[in-house]
Amino acid sequence: MRILFIGDIVAKAGRDVVAAVLPKARKEKDIDLVIANADNLTHGRGTNEEHIKEMMGVGVDFFTGGDHLFYHEDLEENIDSLPVVRAANYPDGAPGEGYKLVDLGEKGSVLVMSLTGRTFLNEKLSDPFTTASNIVEKYDDNVVKIIDFHAEATSEKYALGFYLDGKVDAVLGTHTHVPTCDNI
Repeated sequence: MRILFIGDIVAKAGRDVVAAVLPKARKEKDIDLVIANADNLTHGRGTNEEHIKEMMGVGVDFFTGGDHLFYHEDLEENIDSLPVVRAANYPDGAPGEGYKLVDLGEKGSVLVMSLTGRTFLNEKLSDPFTTASNIVEKYDDNVVKIIDFHAEATSEKYALGFYLDGKVDAVLGTHTHVPTCDNI
């Protein structure tokens, strides 16, 4: 199974680059699933149905969110009909779902989960570590598990990666306004 994850696609410039590069890359690399973070897809803050569909048209299959996802109200109304997950550690009653199982037929299934960090972002969210554990334990080892951790602090991203080591297939960090390239 080949999965491509694209970090934050930011505004029209980001959408244009994805549209120019993704169709060819997807074909050449025989990619089965493309997941992208849509937290800044629309004008650099949040997303809307129009831009989700635009990116689907060039080959993105599924989207994760973050702290800005619901900046545009129409997403709240339409999220359940779109291939988008909001942070799983949002409060109960938030629109949408925090994770979904994507069925790739003979290739298998992929659990796509989004989480938002609390350090420097929103300390009122549920603990992302406990949230991730509670969801991951519902699925057996035959399911590929991908987590987009939309967080500010690289230390929080590293900690979640170490915490989930051996329990998930990938923890990918998005949001950071500086490169997540600290030396370990």
